[in-house]
Amino acid sequence: MAIEITMPPLSEEMPEGIVVEWRIEAGRRVEKGQVVAEVETDKAVVELEAPAAGVLAVQLAQRGQPVPAGGLIGVLAGEGEDVEEVRERYAGRAAGQTAATGPAGGAGCPVPAGEVLRAIPLHGTRGAVAARMLRSRQQAAQYQVRIDCDAEGLLRARSALKKNKQTRNITLNAMILKCVAPVLKQHPMINATIVGDMIYQHAKANIGVAVALPNGVVAPVVRDIGGKSLAEVSGELDGLAEAARARKLRPEHLQGGTFSVSTLGSYGVHSFTAIIVPPQVAILAIGAIRDEPVVRDGQCVAGKRIALTLSADHRAVDGAVAAEFLQGLQRVLEDPAPLLS
Repeated sequence: MAIEITMPPLSEEMPEGIVVEWRIEAGRRVEKGQVVAEVETDKAVVELEAPAAGVLAVQLAQRGQPVPAGGLIGVLAGEGEDVEEVRERYAGRAAGQTAATGPAGGAGCPVPAGEVLRAIPLHGTRGAVAARMLRSRQQAAQYQVRIDCDAEGLLRARSALKKNKQTRNITLNAMILKCVAPVLKQHPMINATIVGDMIYQHAKANIGVAVALPNGVVAPVVRDIGGKSLAEVSGELDGLAEAARARKLRPEHLQGGTFSVSTLGSYGVHSFTAIIVPPQVAILAIGAIRDEPVVRDGQCVAGKRIALTLSADHRAVDGAVAAEFLQGLQRVLEDPAPLLS
């Protein structure tokens, strides 16, 4: 009996997935549980396993082709089944895909022919990010609170870490995450999620960190940061970022976040606002460390400043709570040495 391979169930934000690559050529035998293809969902690129042993008779979905959840991707000829007979049976079948996007400059395109550089379908990771962020803006009562921090202490701590061979590669992002975790513990309403009509405060700081990709943004989660050393946090953060860029993240790497952090400091952006990642109730946007004149002891001197902008959901987080969280984080960031030693 032929065994149909289908697109796995996806989330509400992404009713379709994309075949990234076939791992097995048509006509080759596979065992149950063997990886036959990679598909891109809204969470990550995941490996699709054969539901049974057999011969891959037909590849219905081509590389890069969107297929709805439950739609046919390929067909296995079962044990003892004639492969050619299965191929003939499915010869006229097409992968279950949504209506094709019109070609650039063609029907349905609002731009005159010849003026389109490239038409990019809003599906896959980018489509999922777009749907999730739109839902966030529509459903959450978002507002922003911003504070400036003296970054001198943070830079001194980083310089001290660089003098030690075991800690020289620890990044500024890892240091900031390690500083955020204890402040989240002190402000549990920030470290929370909203599901239905319930607000859930979380005991552990599972922080998602935004990673930019060519086709969108993902936020892999570093779990229980408060229970890990700075070196462990830095190593895990680096590993997740590398996996994200190599499209090797697993769905579990992107689940269970209780708070998120996004930084554009490497792009020279001084400050910005970030959109909350549902079902979380807050996200922290971190700007670049910048040179700025500051007043110390009545004298204007050169200083180092960093802007922190918290986007919060007013359904759970009142303005005073958001301000107190930023004040607490400011104190830790301006004197992080005890926490990072």
